[in-house]
Amino acid sequence: MNNLLYIGTTEGLYVLDVTYFKQREVQYHINISQIEINGKELDKKGEIYYDIKELSLKSKENNIQIGFEVLGTKFPNKLDFQYRLKPGENWMNVRENKLELHYLESGIYPIDIKIVDYDSGNELIYPLLYLEIAQPYYATTWFILMCVGLLLGLSYLFYRLRLMQVKRIQIIEKKKLEYQKRLAEVKLQSVRSQMNSHFVFNVLSSIQYYIIKEEMDDALYYLERFAKLIRTTLDMSTIERITLKEECDYLKVYVEIENMRLDGRVRFEIDKGNVDLGSVLIPPLLLQPFVENSLVHAFPASIEHPLLVISMVKSGDNDLVIEIRDNGIGNMSVKEKRHDSKGLCIVKERLSLIQQYEEEDLVVTHHSEGTTVRIVLKSVIK
Repeated sequence: MNNLLYIGTTEGLYVLDVTYFKQREVQYHINISQIEINGKELDKKGEIYYDIKELSLKSKENNIQIGFEVLGTKFPNKLDFQYRLKPGENWMNVRENKLELHYLESGIYPIDIKIVDYDSGNELIYPLLYLEIAQPYYATTWFILMCVGLLLGLSYLFYRLRLMQVKRIQIIEKKKLEYQKRLAEVKLQSVRSQMNSHFVFNVLSSIQYYIIKEEMDDALYYLERFAKLIRTTLDMSTIERITLKEECDYLKVYVEIENMRLDGRVRFEIDKGNVDLGSVLIPPLLLQPFVENSLVHAFPASIEHPLLVISMVKSGDNDLVIEIRDNGIGNMSVKEKRHDSKGLCIVKERLSLIQQYEEEDLVVTHHSEGTTVRIVLKSVIK
């Protein structure tokens, strides 16, 4: 009688057993009802889902859906579910009795389910699945050991080959040894500076010609000049502006080296007029494409006395006009139009970054005896 509660209403007398509200011991059975891996149902290999308590998957099988059902409950609508992947982690809510596990990392996951029973007032934790996702092959011990072994093997092989090479180099005379060392440095620097591959090949071929003729002093001289040119190119590639004097000094070395291929026939002149080259700042290597184009395309063997002239003239108070003239084949070079167009587009784009660019700022004129490039630099004279 002590456990009965009597409630009187206008509708009558109600008797309620208060022991109904006390926490009661309950026991449930949780079974897996569905498993999908990367959107495909798991191949159970003759088993039923109820019997699957452990599951081992590959590293890429890391998108998993697990459905489950609860047996032994009178009021399934009064149950709430949460899950955790590992002990100590936060509990996550479950929707529609299904776990959505996406992009799991390799490792072990003892997945637990927590049941919150609002009818009995109990919170119960049950193990659902012991899941293991394998490591990718490149993180496995055998792969790491294999890479280490391969690296050690290659290192030993490289050491043996290097030792043999050093012994062979020791019999080469001093100047040739110096040449090989400088040549290796130049090749590395030329790749880093991304210079024209044909130019690099032609220069190295010319230097090799001096070596074959045993003119070692000339070979080392031009190799040193070539190395200086590449170092300067690397330095210029890291800054936004250089002086016009630095540009002209660079072009002198460039023409000198290109002249090896042309047997020194080209005469190169710079007429600075009354312009202070050291006070004018321009983008680095702005004039080089036009000088290169003249040296490569304007002077075939039929031109007896090749001449390339760069002249500077003030225009107004602050503008500077630069003209690059050659006495080459002129109109006949129009067949190289695609090459010129590419170079022109690059220079036009660079000019547009430093001034309000107009079409008359860069004009290329082909004559019957030569080509003239006219460049207007605005507000560069202080």
